[in-house]
Amino acid sequence: MRCAAAWFGVAALVLSALTGGGCWLAGEKRPEAAVAPAAPVESEARHEAERIERLPNGLEVIVRERHLGGVAAFRVYVGAGSLNEGEYSGAGISHLLEHVVSGGSTDERTEAATREALEAIGAQTNAHTSKQFVCYHGQAEAGRIGELIDIISDYVMNGRVDANEFAREFEVVQRELERAEASPDRVLWRLADENFFLNHPARHPVLGHLDELRRLTREDLAAFYGRVVRPDNAVAVAVGDFDADQVFEAIRSAMGGWQRRTAAPVVLGPREPQVAPRRAEQGMDVASVRAILEFPTVQLTHPDLYPLDILAFVLGEGRASRLVADLRERRGLVQEIACFSYTPAGYDGGRFGVLWQAEPEKAEAARTAALEHLARVAREGITAEELARAKRQKVSEHAFSLQACETIAADLGTSALLVGDPHFSDRYVRNIQRVTLEDVKRVAAKYLRPEVLCETVVRPKEKTSAEGEKPAAPPVASQRPEIISRMLANGVRLLLCPIPDSPTVSIQMCLRGGLSIESEKTAGISHFMSRMLLKGTSRHTASEIASATDAMGADLAASSGRNTVYLSARCLSEDFEKTFDLASASLLEPTFPPQEVELVRGQLLAELAQMEDTPHGEAALFFRRCFFTNSPYRFPVQGSAEVVAALGREDLAGWHKRLVVGNNLVVAVFGGMDLVKAAHYVARQVGSLPANPNLKFPADVAPRKTAGREVYIKPSEKGAAIVYVAYPGMDIYNVRDRFPMDVLDTVVSGYRMPSGWLHEELRGKGLVYEVHAYSVTGLLPGCFAAYAVCQPEKAAEVARTIESAMKRAASHRFEEKELAPARATIITAKELGRETVDGWAFEAAIDEALGLGAGFAREEIERVRAVTPEEVQRVAREYLKTPVIVIVTSDAKAAETIRK
Repeated sequence: MRCAAAWFGVAALVLSALTGGGCWLAGEKRPEAAVAPAAPVESEARHEAERIERLPNGLEVIVRERHLGGVAAFRVYVGAGSLNEGEYSGAGISHLLEHVVSGGSTDERTEAATREALEAIGAQTNAHTSKQFVCYHGQAEAGRIGELIDIISDYVMNGRVDANEFAREFEVVQRELERAEASPDRVLWRLADENFFLNHPARHPVLGHLDELRRLTREDLAAFYGRVVRPDNAVAVAVGDFDADQVFEAIRSAMGGWQRRTAAPVVLGPREPQVAPRRAEQGMDVASVRAILEFPTVQLTHPDLYPLDILAFVLGEGRASRLVADLRERRGLVQEIACFSYTPAGYDGGRFGVLWQAEPEKAEAARTAALEHLARVAREGITAEELARAKRQKVSEHAFSLQACETIAADLGTSALLVGDPHFSDRYVRNIQRVTLEDVKRVAAKYLRPEVLCETVVRPKEKTSAEGEKPAAPPVASQRPEIISRMLANGVRLLLCPIPDSPTVSIQMCLRGGLSIESEKTAGISHFMSRMLLKGTSRHTASEIASATDAMGADLAASSGRNTVYLSARCLSEDFEKTFDLASASLLEPTFPPQEVELVRGQLLAELAQMEDTPHGEAALFFRRCFFTNSPYRFPVQGSAEVVAALGREDLAGWHKRLVVGNNLVVAVFGGMDLVKAAHYVARQVGSLPANPNLKFPADVAPRKTAGREVYIKPSEKGAAIVYVAYPGMDIYNVRDRFPMDVLDTVVSGYRMPSGWLHEELRGKGLVYEVHAYSVTGLLPGCFAAYAVCQPEKAAEVARTIESAMKRAASHRFEEKELAPARATIITAKELGRETVDGWAFEAAIDEALGLGAGFAREEIERVRAVTPEEVQRVAREYLKTPVIVIVTSDAKAAETIRK
């Protein structure tokens, strides 16, 4: 099954949660149902340096070596989830269990001791719940994997379900459920499940229903924990830069004594027969229409799953797919559109669907056009070229997805737990190559029948009122290949990194620019220009670019950010030259066809209009406007609607001519390619690009000035309150302050994962669902900000608590024992971003383009290791002085007390 594409953001994540392992996002493969073997699983030789065995207590253990980066991942999957809750069905007890068990007190450790142990090794841990499992997972430097296994296995096996921790998390999950109802994507999928399943347990959301959840007690949770969290209902998997035998023994030592406990399985009945079309809809405070058109199909054990997946690819995967090419690219009826074929393991809940989003005035035309495409493919089938392209995409998807230790572990663990075959994704790709044209036409006619259509819609609601407004020990030595740097005569900088065992190649073309160099009159021009790069060149039309890319199973994308414009491509190694030809032509020779300009303009205007659909989006926009008053950072990367509406083809071409010059271009090629051959080929393609010696970028810009404490409050109709407390920050080149600030950030709120002072105090008191701090840096000075999501009546108290924590940080005397785990956490996070070929190549290219150098990744690590308590104290005193407080809330009157 191919999940709805990443464009839906939260929707894709929600679908993953709702469908529980059946909806794998890009980077994971769906397992196929199979009977789990009764006898112990023997260690297989299908993958080098891998062990798969079942321990005597029933726990399946999977260990695989992965030596690209110096990190390791460990996961424990438990067969719980909202489908397996029995008498608690609909209460979200599995999700509550995840919250209480993850990092909680055990027979050996208090919650605080667990947290300290994880911080000491710089681990990133989390947990998530789906319809079919709960997963507890973490990542750390590979040399600390034994400690990570010991800590995670302890709280999974020996959780105490502590009364205080239960009470706290019981409040947190209620806030999470309330918050979910403010997200249009989450509401869309909840409605879709209720529409598709009338009486089946699969209709219930993973988070549960609020009234059912509130009836749960600690005793209920303890009993459920004892029933489902047992070794014969779990899989433990580790992947990383380690010795497989040693790590297997570490898991056996930690989890071999876990006592087996039998329990009656939950038996799921079939979905009730559908005899007529169904429709469900809900109005929300949104700007666009979101909809799902879906049809019942099959379980994972059915052979029709393969042609159904091919059909989903042909209709909605890639720019050359039928729905994307017609409804979005040609006619501009939708902002986004994708297809999915979900065929779950273990219950009757297969669904084939079209997921789309459109402006209200185009919604009916989009719906009609989508149904016409479905009817046509049921009558006529697909072409041989489309079939070949879809099969190729499956091969490349498989190669691209399983690169990071975390996604490899997820693939192995979910496949083993749900279907008994850890290597299902390998077999799935082989089997799908056997699909024929006749198979696809047959399943389209069989399943895409109008009489069993389930339609779910979230639409803009009718307006009823006026609108408001000491350094840690060194890590395990890296075996990472060397980056070879070369500058061409025209100033283009080449970064080449051959990786002999890689089946793929990553191509990154980066330019300094983006929002940082724009103004009120040009806000959004970089992003508009970047979106046009794939819409036609002097040698290719947009359709030809899309078709050629899809035929190779390659990916080609262009975008921009605050500081850069970039074009990224990835392909199988044998397709490197053809892919690079498309990529270089798209970047260097765009023609900006007028018709395509208008289509992209419409898409961008629609995106800008819908940014305030979610509480987070509305608050982020308001915060930027309030904080970055005289900086282009006050705009989203997409710019302003006024500028986007006015930009012409000549404006975009002129901006391209200004930025895309030899002395502003970095080309990185990493992966399975011949170094000498690739170097000569790339040089021929980009060596004639003219240079522009007069090109200049902002430098030494002063940070935002604050005359005093500032407060901004915006009324909202979205229910939740979002609070920002922010301070003027620095630019990206201030390496003296950046890394002490990162360490300070980690102590105060965690680093990319929530923890620290704010998390402990605000989550500990049940005041917020979410709280985190972050530092924004760029070509221009950014900010250090903390934000929180809370109930409206708590907004002022939350803001005061954050402000108080920042004052505490500014006067606090930091000690080495606080900084050591913070440094370890930052290093783990940074290394995780570089463990894939794409991630490493992209970061190297960005750093080189910004003038930091392709080797800055190593410098970052060393600078983090060298941060002292005195440096952290200094940046806290210098930066955390006068805050800018921004609150977006449905209870503005209560929030006003923050001004006092």
